[in-house]
Amino acid sequence: MKISENTSPNKGNMLYGNRNQSMIPNDYLESSNKEYKLIYQTDGNLVLYNAKGKALWSSGTAGQTAWKTYMQPDGNFVVYKAFHQPVWASNTEKHTNCKLVLEDNGSLVIYDENNMKLWSVLDSKSCGNAFYAEANSYLTPHDYLLSLNGKYMLLYQEDGDLVLYDEEGKALWSSKTKGQPAWRTYMQPDGNFVVYKGFHKPIWASNTENNPNSELVLGDDGGLAIFDIKGNKIWSKGNDNSNVNPIEREIADHYMFNRRELTLGHTLVVDYSSKTVGGKVSMKEVDTGGYAPGKNPFQHWEILPIDDQWFYLINQVSNLVLDYSSNDGLMCKPKPADYASNPNNYQLWSLEKCSNSPDFYIIHKQSGLVLDYSGDDLTCKKKDINTPNPGTNKYQHWCFSDSKSSHKPSPVLKSNWMNNIDDGKSIGDINIPGTHDSAAINTFSLSPWACHCYTITEQLNKGVRMLDIRISISLEKNKNYKFMTCHGSFGTNEFQTLDSLFGECQQFLKKNPSEAIIASLKVDDWNNVTKQQEALEKLIDLINKYPIITQPHLPAMGQVRGNIFLYNRINEDIKLGTPIHWEDNCTNWTSNGSPEYSVFVQDKYRDYTLFSLPSKESQKFSYVEKAFDEKGSGKYDVVWSFASATWGIKDLWGIYIINKIISYLGQEDSTTRPDKLGWILFDYPFNSFRNTAGYNPMTVVDLIISSNFGYTGFNHSFELTHPHVDSPQHNVQKE
Repeated sequence: MKISENTSPNKGNMLYGNRNQSMIPNDYLESSNKEYKLIYQTDGNLVLYNAKGKALWSSGTAGQTAWKTYMQPDGNFVVYKAFHQPVWASNTEKHTNCKLVLEDNGSLVIYDENNMKLWSVLDSKSCGNAFYAEANSYLTPHDYLLSLNGKYMLLYQEDGDLVLYDEEGKALWSSKTKGQPAWRTYMQPDGNFVVYKGFHKPIWASNTENNPNSELVLGDDGGLAIFDIKGNKIWSKGNDNSNVNPIEREIADHYMFNRRELTLGHTLVVDYSSKTVGGKVSMKEVDTGGYAPGKNPFQHWEILPIDDQWFYLINQVSNLVLDYSSNDGLMCKPKPADYASNPNNYQLWSLEKCSNSPDFYIIHKQSGLVLDYSGDDLTCKKKDINTPNPGTNKYQHWCFSDSKSSHKPSPVLKSNWMNNIDDGKSIGDINIPGTHDSAAINTFSLSPWACHCYTITEQLNKGVRMLDIRISISLEKNKNYKFMTCHGSFGTNEFQTLDSLFGECQQFLKKNPSEAIIASLKVDDWNNVTKQQEALEKLIDLINKYPIITQPHLPAMGQVRGNIFLYNRINEDIKLGTPIHWEDNCTNWTSNGSPEYSVFVQDKYRDYTLFSLPSKESQKFSYVEKAFDEKGSGKYDVVWSFASATWGIKDLWGIYIINKIISYLGQEDSTTRPDKLGWILFDYPFNSFRNTAGYNPMTVVDLIISSNFGYTGFNHSFELTHPHVDSPQHNVQKE
């Protein structure tokens, strides 16, 4: 069939590369909603306009003799002047069946045949009308906050300026940072709203630090304000007469059920109906008092952690905390004003997994007693009092449930999540979150070779159980060998000593004996050491100081609790760990007798040649998805997959796909979601993401841990809304 040429100046909203479609002077693309036009002007410039005639972007080719603009069959979008001379291009060649689309949001995008973005301008996204400090929300260039009525926009511009606009396009306020290299604008966990230019350098701030749990809100009247946790306005711009108000947010709250009562058919929960300071805490039937199911705030308790073990239990309706003072009994009282830095031990609690059930003891810090409901009163008693078989006293067994999810159990603590894994389960069948180049950590100064912002101890406390350890070996002047962790063999790439890393692991395992750490050891830099075998003997001596297991067969969970199971990527000596050596930069390496069990490895970390970063990310994700499929097939005892890669000069830039992995797992609910994922290693795995299911901002570590327990706590399908990531915090000069 012959396709007729469109001779009208209006070329629709897209051009197809496989048809070699073009525009001549005065031709234009128009978005489907008629709000945007891309016009090829007679002065040779290609310009994108909004409905008010404001120029949003141009090719910068004014003054060139206008001829044609082509969407070429090779995927390149090119502006030509007379005599077929190219003067501007998108540089997206080597892609077939592409199309250029003018979207309804004003972005101009080139898609490949798989509908992946190769190139875009003004590809902005709305991030809602509010940012929350605890989520570490941020804007990248072209991102914006939009008031609920759609009349006001806080736009982070490509020129580095943060500008508040009204519906007429009039600027009401700006950060006055125009001309600075745009990078990110953060609402930080400390409550400070900060504009950063390149290389993490702060250039403007609201100076509202020391206000955790605050929120930034763009109101329907053009007011932009930051509110503290009590709802007090602590900073504002835009409309001076604004009535913008803080947003009422859902609290991640829980019921606390007693197991003994559940076995008797009684759904009793901890209840604080008295509401007054010092009032009595009791047990009542769930959702009594005329409340619809899930709506009784007297029975909702929020967990407020102060570290990875201890937390406050806050009653939602009173905002008081559960308190056990020996003379007063169990009641609710105010928490200290400086509750985090100077905690009240009478108000601190922790969870300990019951040995023969999925339930928990709730342990009181000051007394060491546990929460007990064996009589008419809720109180604290010595663990397993009056019980012939320790661990079987169900009066002291408690299960938590989310008040919004049909009373299903909440996820376990991340510092001891392996406590719930059966002893007989092979470690290869546990889905384990890990870190790539685990010791490459940013500290007081930023390193281009770093992959993390948290120490080894912090990584372990946050749920990581697999460490990828690279070392540099050198001979010092005193003839002693030095073993330093590193990342590669170039640049300022040394971090902490290997001895200190294993020391951190040992201390963590002493505090959490139910846990195990899987680790691999590889030499990245020999530093011209000539007596390598001698150096390795010293390395074995170092390893022998620590609770490290080295064996040829794959152990079960019960065999490695309290220990590090080590893989050797150096040589064939079992004393350095189970030998394993996969091909460099592999997509699907499989073991062939070494180790003695079957292993699949995906470690494609470079040579991503597709033009755009989104295409590189999609390519990397396809390799990780393949690894998930291999684990799900049951063909391999161990599936080992790396979820990050590099690109650019000296591979200095990262390819990160955590958002794609979380989105992939969120497509289905917990009943059909893939639950055989293997061992997955990440850079920066604690970036957290908001989602459409209303869960607290989630990390990929949260999701992988929960996959071992039927995705408890993440039962519903979801989509991601906007990313929230860890960032350095700085105080900067006032505006």
